[in-house]
Amino acid sequence: MCSSDLLGEGLADLAAAGLVAHVPRPWAAGDCDSAAVVFAATDDPGVNRQVVDACKRRGVLVCAVDKHWVHGDFVTPAILRHEDLVVAISTGGASCRRSRLVKESLSRHLAREGGADLLVLGTDHRLLAQEARAALHFGAERRAELAAMVACVAGVHEFSLIATCNRIELHALADTAPATVATLERLLGFDLLPDGSRRRLTGFEAFAHLAHLAAGLLSQVVGEGHIVAQIKEAYEAAAHAGWAGGVLAGWSQTALHVAKDLRSALAGDLPRREIEDLALAWLDREAAGWRGQPVAVLGAGALGQATVRRILAGGPATVRWFYHHTRPDLPPGGACVLHPLTDLAAHLPGCGAVIAAAGGTQAVLTADHGAHLDAGIPVLDLGQPRCVEAALAGRVRLLGMDDLKDAMGDAGLDRQRLLDLAAPIINDHREEHAKLVAAARDR
Repeated sequence: MCSSDLLGEGLADLAAAGLVAHVPRPWAAGDCDSAAVVFAATDDPGVNRQVVDACKRRGVLVCAVDKHWVHGDFVTPAILRHEDLVVAISTGGASCRRSRLVKESLSRHLAREGGADLLVLGTDHRLLAQEARAALHFGAERRAELAAMVACVAGVHEFSLIATCNRIELHALADTAPATVATLERLLGFDLLPDGSRRRLTGFEAFAHLAHLAAGLLSQVVGEGHIVAQIKEAYEAAAHAGWAGGVLAGWSQTALHVAKDLRSALAGDLPRREIEDLALAWLDREAAGWRGQPVAVLGAGALGQATVRRILAGGPATVRWFYHHTRPDLPPGGACVLHPLTDLAAHLPGCGAVIAAAGGTQAVLTADHGAHLDAGIPVLDLGQPRCVEAALAGRVRLLGMDDLKDAMGDAGLDRQRLLDLAAPIINDHREEHAKLVAAARDR
């Protein structure tokens, strides 16, 4: 029953097929006498209220689609159909417009689900110098802000953000259409980078990338193991925040498993060394006798702790270990004294070397500390972004991560050969990638 002879497209099709009867005339009170269910859906709110009242008197179930829904017996949800998926959206009648907006938003999102695949967008030390990477780096607060924006991009279903000393990457299950990729690159700041300085990987290439990464094959120090903990931390943070779900969890678990196979298969060719090993090797080569004076280590995170352990395990040395918020546990044996970073200036004099391994986005060793440092003292900055102000370079011998890597080299290591050796091992896991994508598209 309708107060107009105009029908919407769906009803017009049903009427043309003879599946419904269309009677184009004004509503009459007796029209609901023999009905089981009535929908009051005319374009006149007054008529809709009359229909509701008439049905109430006769005990007929009635639904009004306008503001008179509160007087009816039930409301209908907005229905979204996408292939074999049916979604019902309802506000309990409180806001039909809101239901419709949610339906339209979901519809746009689901339209891109069929093209969902694994996606990696990023840059690292092989593509972009340290100073340029620093502008893209993010700490916990910036990561949360960036994630809030990424979550608003239609076609992005799950994602994780990774920032280490030598890389910034987005790992995602997403629509890989050019418009989606371009939007994500703009949010990450990659759209301003020169050609050839950023990475775009999709499908199996993205799957293989994470396995290479977890095996240490893409690290600044080839073979390093810290990357495993960094990947786990990033993916766990994403899951805790609700950015990632089952598909990315499966991707990371598979990648870590494949990486373990790679490390085992390449054991004879893949060195096991960390950035702190490189730092101490440089000091041994370039600053003979550095162990004869106290060594200042700034930062008590994973890298700071590993650095202190390596120094103490390498022979006689005294460590002045500076922490920010959380006081670390002293390692057994060795001469190690803890100081808060706020007391840094008081305990720098007399140090023979400084290793800065602090996290965060602010420099902890500043130009103001220069007066407390002996001229020419080696200062190794292992932070990204840097945790030592560049202004100190005129007074001390300052090396950043890229400088340290360039100075020490890969000792004849052929990274490409290692990647070639890894290729058949990773290819054996193509089925896992296919299962991850199928699970994403069939969910």
